[in-house]
Amino acid sequence: MSIQGNIVLKSGDGTEYEVHRRVALKLATIKDLVEDDLETSVIPLPSVNSNILDKVIQYCIKHVEVAVNPRNQSADEVVEELKRWGANFLDVNDITLVKLWLAASYLNIDDLVDLSCNAVLDLISAMIKVQVTDFTHDDDA
Repeated sequence: MSIQGNIVLKSGDGTEYEVHRRVALKLATIKDLVEDDLETSVIPLPSVNSNILDKVIQYCIKHVEVAVNPRNQSADEVVEELKRWGANFLDVNDITLVKLWLAASYLNIDDLVDLSCNAVLDLISAMIKVQVTDFTHDDDA
């Protein structure tokens, strides 16, 4: 499974990603497998397609980079940087956002679950506001 500190993750549609062990361990599901000393050359993730797994890996890489290279930032500055980056990261279509949330839940990445869940809630809230506005305007007619 681990070649020079790397772990291979295989998406549900067959794409393989070789990622650094630190990155892979951000996925609690993978961490549990590695800690159980499960020896396999590839870890299959059948519930996550490649475009979503790619986004998940980008997220984990960013968070590992920030943790490893703090660039003389205060904790508050790091949090603000990650918030800005996270907002841009979640600038995706609605379907991708929901799939990302489901993948984060499946892979047990708590901070990504929280981030994507809040974005999904914001999306739902915006949809409800539009529907209520449409409904009240229809009543006025």
